[in-house]
Amino acid sequence: MEYKFIKTKEERIRRAEEIYNRRRYENRATYSEMPRRKVYKDDSVKIKHKMIKKMVAQIIICMLIYFAVYGLQQSNLFASDQVKEKTKEVLNYDIGFEKLQNKEMNQQMIL
Repeated sequence: MEYKFIKTKEERIRRAEEIYNRRRYENRATYSEMPRRKVYKDDSVKIKHKMIKKMVAQIIICMLIYFAVYGLQQSNLFASDQVKEKTKEVLNYDIGFEKLQNKEMNQQMIL
């Protein structure tokens, strides 16, 4: 293939289009000529079995995680009743953001 210096912008564009079209048609021809693999019944059954095994494994793992979290919530290993009550109190405490904002605005006005 002979490479020569392409001077104008139009020649560069035309050359790029030629290369693009040539590659596009070469790829299309190779894909259409490739022999297609037949999917046999045994293959599809194997694929289904693999998918079912994965799905069952995922369900079992999810159930284990769920029962572990449920067991930890029901047992008092990590948190006693007092700690649970204190956390409920803290979570139920209402913080007046409007009051805090007004205080901050008043302090900024004073400065």
